[in-house]
Amino acid sequence: MDEHKYDRDRRKTNTDRHTSIAPVIFGSIDDTSTQPLPITVTLDDDFESWKGLNNGATKKADYIAHICKQLNIPRDAFIIERVEFGSAVVFGIVCPPYGKLVMNYFSVDDAELGNLSRHGKITMITLGRFGLNVKDQVLFPQWNRVYSRQPGGTYWNDPLDRAGKPYYCPVGWTRFAIKVTNTQEEFDQRYSDYHVAYHGTKSAVASDILNNGLRGSTGCYREGLNIYLSPSIEYAAHPRYAKPWKHNETGKYYQMVLQCRVNPRLVEADLIKPETVLAKNAKTSQIDPNFSNDELEWILPADKPVSRHDLICYGLMIRITYDDPAGLPSSEWWKHVYWEPFHKIDY
Repeated sequence: MDEHKYDRDRRKTNTDRHTSIAPVIFGSIDDTSTQPLPITVTLDDDFESWKGLNNGATKKADYIAHICKQLNIPRDAFIIERVEFGSAVVFGIVCPPYGKLVMNYFSVDDAELGNLSRHGKITMITLGRFGLNVKDQVLFPQWNRVYSRQPGGTYWNDPLDRAGKPYYCPVGWTRFAIKVTNTQEEFDQRYSDYHVAYHGTKSAVASDILNNGLRGSTGCYREGLNIYLSPSIEYAAHPRYAKPWKHNETGKYYQMVLQCRVNPRLVEADLIKPETVLAKNAKTSQIDPNFSNDELEWILPADKPVSRHDLICYGLMIRITYDDPAGLPSSEWWKHVYWEPFHKIDY
């Protein structure tokens, strides 16, 4: 069974329960009194039906009128910028100063999400951006996922097999999918037999990675340039790699990790190495219960550029918390890291 099967089962379960649950993801949001609020609505609807008479103008106008009525904002406060294929992905903006009303609606009124949809069940809503200098066309909202045990989330208990390596459900994280192929079938054909791995990064450099690919750097275990990955998202999420930042508008903390697929031939057994962050007197502290500490670093030689056919970044993994992520149960091991004190992170 694959991740997409679990997601389809989740959607079917929600439908069978007659619920209208859809994940609502809050990104980085500017002052909505003066700046437009980006909104992306992913619908379980036929994209072709949005291309009919007048290039879909009638359907778009009908949808705008309906959603504005439900959100209690003026008809001209919501603008559809474009609709993309897959299912139907509606990209739009809420004009100032009405963004705050929309944010409040989605914050407290999840039970009425079904009222927003007259053109297919809503499967995901995204508000705001994450400050990335990446064209919207690079992102692929149809494959966004909220990994959670809660209703509406995608979750699996046992690890999935990815070319002989386990892929555990990254609970607590949200994936913003990156478009690397045009269809799910094409993606599966190319990358289904690749390992899943993670690369922690700062938000400031994520744009460069997405636009140019992962590049080698110097570090432990091997001379020359290397790309460092981990099978554990928890290890990749340490602030040494994925520095958290706090958003002043929302008061929430954010972290970013890149989700990758890597050709198994690049992951050589003698270059799967132990962690390099625990203090000498804390080497017995387990970082991730799903992995041994001895297998947390994958070193990919990169003295020559690694082909994008062998290594791709296909997901921006975002963890959003109300409090410092250092206080999460899964971050308990940060206290044992040979690094600056975990509680003195400079946001």
